[in-house]
Amino acid sequence: IKPTGKSLTFTVALSIWVLFSTLAIVLRICARHMIGRIGSDDYLMVAAWVVYIFVAVCDYLSINYGLGAHAFRLTENDINEGKKWFFFSGVGYAITTALIKTSICVLLLRLLGGTRRVLAWIIYGVIALAWAGTFIRVVAYMARCKPLDAAWDPLGECRSATILSNVTWFFSAVCIATDWICAIIPIFIILRLNLPRRAKIQLAFILALGMIASVATIIRMKHLVDYTRTDDALYRLDDVSLWSETEACLGIIAGSLPTMKPLLR
Repeated sequence: IKPTGKSLTFTVALSIWVLFSTLAIVLRICARHMIGRIGSDDYLMVAAWVVYIFVAVCDYLSINYGLGAHAFRLTENDINEGKKWFFFSGVGYAITTALIKTSICVLLLRLLGGTRRVLAWIIYGVIALAWAGTFIRVVAYMARCKPLDAAWDPLGECRSATILSNVTWFFSAVCIATDWICAIIPIFIILRLNLPRRAKIQLAFILALGMIASVATIIRMKHLVDYTRTDDALYRLDDVSLWSETEACLGIIAGSLPTMKPLLR
């Protein structure tokens, strides 16, 4: 169906996020080529971007079938297809966030070098927590309904949507916690670097931009109750997708900005 209202807003916003995230990745790789070094953190962020594009495609398909539209405008097939692509978008979003956090953590480990083992273990803990949250969320998504397509086709059997809502609350809390830890740790790393004070402040600010992604997560949390509401589901779930993809885009940009300094020389 033709996007209008909320679905049109989401379509425009998603297109902007895809453009900005793609630009961030291109600039990141260009900067790395300039210094002749592409690291594992770059590969991880590119992988996050690839999954993010998959998520965006799923969102576009879901919008095409009625995400953000009221139920009275949709056929039963539209609703089922819209829910199906929303489902796969949610799985991809969880994987994207874990890859973003891992990329940022690998970058922090490289800045840390072989010193300060306590900080290194904290960073490894962030990686483990990010993937644990993703694993729990994906399993909850995949195991709630039998068969799997019952998640969007009413002919199957599903457990209470409250389970999915609770797991998503937990996953959101993990995202916020890891965002803030990844923003605070650089302060302790940069203090020990042999850089001018102004350069330290600039670098700390750039590395701390990951906290901005947590703002989108916090806004998204107020819409999580919509997982448990079956009336006009696709209209309500539009906000969940909008803020999920906003969070992931901000994460890709914030995680790539620290690598772009060679472009400014």
